[in-house]
Order: sequence, then structure tokens, then C-alpha cells
Amino acid sequence: MKKSFFVFLLAAFSLTAFAQHTKKDLIGKWEGTDSQGTKASVQFLDTNKVIVIIGNKAMPPYTYTIDLPKSPAKLDIVMLTPNGQAILPGFLLFAGDDSIKWQIFPGGKRPDTYDENSPNGPVITLKRIK
Repeated sequence: MKKSFFVFLLAAFSLTAFAQHTKKDLIGKWEGTDSQGTKASVQFLDTNKVIVIIGNKAMPPYTYTIDLPKSPAKLDIVMLTPNGQAILPGFLLFAGDDSIKWQIFPGGKRPDTYDENSPNGPVITLKRIK
């Protein structure tokens, strides 16, 4: 009996430890502060729309693409500009069910691999707002 309980407990832990996240897990509002103390919030809608607020300035709704369940996922925010559209590439890593790390590359070029210490891609840790 003890052995079967241990096997069940181990199996349950394995499922949660290696759980893959889907777009459904991303939907909702997330808030955080970058390394310079600027507050930001990001709200992923159940469509491909995202609303970004930096400081007190709300941006117009953008669209996004993400390659979940890969971890870290490649996340591209598509913004409309007077000259057409611009893409803000990045990575998104689930650090837990209610915490994500969003690495952005304002220069427009995402490297092949995720590196939190990259000088070209700041990381913002965001917490889910319930």
C-alpha cells in the first residue's frame, strides 16, 4: 500500500513539474516592474490581441503570436506604425502558473536562445493579477 501511494505521488509530481503551458494559461492580466523601476502591465486577450501599459501610458491594442507549448516560447508583438507595422520580438518563459518572464529585444533581433543575462534583451518578471 505504501509503495503504490509513493508511486502515485511521484507520478502526480512529475505531471506538474513537466506540465506544458498553452495559450489558455497566458490569457489574463499580468503586472510587474522592470530593472529600472518602471511599472508595466500586459493583458493577453482570448483572441490574438494584447494590451500593454507602461507607467501610466496605455498603448493601442496590438496583436501577438506565440509558439506555446515551447519553453521558452517565442513571442512577437506586432505594432502598427505610420510606416506599416513593427515587430517587437521576445521570449516568454513561465516561471510558475502565476509568474512569467518576458524578455524583449527592442532592437528587433531575437537571438536563437534565451539568456536572462543578455545585455540586448531586458527581462521583465510579471505576476498574474487575479
